[in-house]
Amino acid sequence: MSVRSRSNTDPRLADPVYLAQFEAERAGVLRRRMVWCLYILLALLGVSFLGGYNTYLDYTAGRVSAPSLVFLLVQDIALTALTIAALVYLLADRPDRRRLVRGITAFTIVALAIAVYFETRENLIDPNARTADDGGGAADPRVVAMRMALYSMLMLVWLPLVLIPMRLAESVRIVIGCAAVYAIIVLTVAGPPAGAWAAHAAAAILVPLVPMAYSHWRYLRFDAQFQHKDLAGRFEELSAELMQARKLHEALFPAPVTDGPVRFAYAYEPMREIGGDFLFVHPAEPTAHDRARFMVLVDVSGHGVAAALAVHRLHDELRRVFAAVDGPSHEQGGAAEERSVRDIIADLNRYVHVALAPQAVFATAMCVRIGPTGAGGWNIDWCNAGHPPSALRSGETGGDRATIRWLEPTATMLGVLEPDLYDPASRSMAMVAGDRLVAFTDGLIETRDGRGEMFGIERVRDTIARAAGRLGPGALCDALILAAAAHRAGRATDDVLVVDVEVGIADRPDARFETRPEQREPVTTRDRSRRNRG
Repeated sequence: MSVRSRSNTDPRLADPVYLAQFEAERAGVLRRRMVWCLYILLALLGVSFLGGYNTYLDYTAGRVSAPSLVFLLVQDIALTALTIAALVYLLADRPDRRRLVRGITAFTIVALAIAVYFETRENLIDPNARTADDGGGAADPRVVAMRMALYSMLMLVWLPLVLIPMRLAESVRIVIGCAAVYAIIVLTVAGPPAGAWAAHAAAAILVPLVPMAYSHWRYLRFDAQFQHKDLAGRFEELSAELMQARKLHEALFPAPVTDGPVRFAYAYEPMREIGGDFLFVHPAEPTAHDRARFMVLVDVSGHGVAAALAVHRLHDELRRVFAAVDGPSHEQGGAAEERSVRDIIADLNRYVHVALAPQAVFATAMCVRIGPTGAGGWNIDWCNAGHPPSALRSGETGGDRATIRWLEPTATMLGVLEPDLYDPASRSMAMVAGDRLVAFTDGLIETRDGRGEMFGIERVRDTIARAAGRLGPGALCDALILAAAAHRAGRATDDVLVVDVEVGIADRPDARFETRPEQREPVTTRDRSRRNRG
């Protein structure tokens, strides 16, 4: 079976790069094995020359005839010359895999023809080569000649089949060719009885079946090893590419902010190397006390590279959208409120519907704006497009009885409705210093245990109520992800992103958050997740 015909059923061989590497690797293996085969044959011919010397001594003692000695010497010289020529061809020309297979086939058949011809003639001429049959009578010299020639044939055929891994089709060509040459030569030279000739010809075909099977097994083993090596190499390349892609993907995330009136941190744990959750913050650097901060939390449908590509496109679109916020009016003293959270979600829906929905890519999003009210307090505006509700924990009440309000969805997910039909709503809520907003993607609440029970909103609420008074923003994000991981049975099935935002005193430009001893972050061992702590 040729490589071209296999490529119709084997998708690996439809890859020209894989095919070229496979051909080159197999050619190298065949060359090395054929060189060893020729070296072994030369060693055997050396033994044969030593036997020829003993035959010469027998000739000088009158025990063998001159023609027998001549046939033996001519056979060894011809085989040696053929073997040396093959070695020179292999080492100097370094043929490719197809030429090499043809060369192995041709060399084996030609070498066998030489050996069978001279072996048959020698045993027909030398009467001492005749042996007694089982009945004690003289054996037919023609049958003896066939038998001795068959031994030579099997040695020459077995040698390449045992040493060189070949496909069945390749080994079958060698065996059939050698058996045909054997049958023709012994029939022409020895003229044996029909029954004996047919039996020996059948043996010439059937006896090499065992080394044929071994040679094919060696080929399958080589094929499997090459596949493993190829897959390992591709995996290393893919891993390196994914590591680079992860660096580029994580570069989209903002740095945590630990100073100023609004600080935030987050923890991100993708299901794979990269994922479809991300956070966009504007402005990304610490804000002035009189300026609002926008945050957009997005969860793209799907996982892995495809979702990450959609994230990059959405990130660029958000940069374009917020470029309008920092437009000329803002530079001239205008307010950033010109673009509302409702407008931003509407713009995102338009983009997802036009650019991503045709590829069946959709997204949920949570857009919040946290801005000062002018009286030392804060106001939070939000528009939730099919995203899980976010928790707003009051900083005024501590302990497990802390007040938690939920920022519920106000619109459908992005990309499902046409822009003209999409009418997102926004909501507002007051905040005071110490309040904390905890937003997350659905990978957190949809984490399931061995019984299929989800982690759920209530467990999120309980964790926030217990931990928010003790832990800083970064540590609280870690606590939520660790709680979900403890609940999860098996591997993660979705990306998880948790964001924690805390507000201070709005009219203090240098407002800093002093971390109380009970808010110091615990040491965790979650090395796989991306941790950005305030």
